[in-house]
Amino acid sequence: MNFANIETVVTSQTTLPAQDKAFVFRSHPNSILHLADIGFNLFGLANNHSYNHGFAGLEETLSTFEGLAHTAPRAVAFAGIERTREDFGQARILRVGAHTVAFAAIGIMDSRFRVGSTPRAGVLNVKNQADYDLVLKSLREASADLKILSIHTGTEMKTSLEAGQRSMFERALSEGDVDLVLGHHPHVVRPVQSVQGKAIFYSLGNYLMVGSANITGRGVDTDYGLFGRAHFAWDASARRLKLQAVEAIPLTDTHLQPKPLEAQAAAARIQFLNSLSMRELGSTAMPFRTTAMGTGVFCSRQNLAYSLRAKAVCGEE
Repeated sequence: MNFANIETVVTSQTTLPAQDKAFVFRSHPNSILHLADIGFNLFGLANNHSYNHGFAGLEETLSTFEGLAHTAPRAVAFAGIERTREDFGQARILRVGAHTVAFAAIGIMDSRFRVGSTPRAGVLNVKNQADYDLVLKSLREASADLKILSIHTGTEMKTSLEAGQRSMFERALSEGDVDLVLGHHPHVVRPVQSVQGKAIFYSLGNYLMVGSANITGRGVDTDYGLFGRAHFAWDASARRLKLQAVEAIPLTDTHLQPKPLEAQAAAARIQFLNSLSMRELGSTAMPFRTTAMGTGVFCSRQNLAYSLRAKAVCGEE
């Protein structure tokens, strides 16, 4: 699976009224079809740009992804925009080979576009207790081999966690039965956590924001994005997919054409990320070992016997 947070309205229309805000993003549906063509199949739609063009834009985006589900070259799942609260009560299910993945998405929002009692495309607010509880319930009750939650929140350009963010994200593991939490919005990389065989990325930073500022040169704390690759394998005793290894690949040129940082620069970012995670999370920080390529590798010592792929990543650990 390959995940992307789609921080834009997706529509072929050019006359939709824009919201009065500094940054208003709109993308053609062909751009999303291209992502599906190259392998992306898990899309988070819950973010503060999903309503750049009001309710009409929300409906356009939702309709585009509903169509994509029928036309994409492989199965896709999307979450974060729905027409009713009841729809949010059902996590999206993606079948990947022999396994099923439950997926949900929630983020910060303008309260005007919160889904209401009248059926109309809208979003939920991660900072609203009832909204967040509903999303966690949808995942907890889902029957799936793996459960993933996308959360869009956090102060921009700040690498440390806000008060309450850790407890908010950890609730997804304990109350939502989630295996992997994918955070974003700050545009910089935040700590990575390992909790009882589950993982939390508090912010992946930028992957691709065409036309945004080139972040190169800001320093090892804020001048990179992060491509995370998590390896799971079937645990017959638990009847669930279990995390075996995580790779962390620092990225540059996220304003134009993302690519991995060269080895020495990448290693410096992994070292900073380790220090940041330890400072913010203590013993639950995910400690990455730096490879010769400068990327980071974390290996669970519990389940390596299950997967040849994880063995290849982790070597002799």
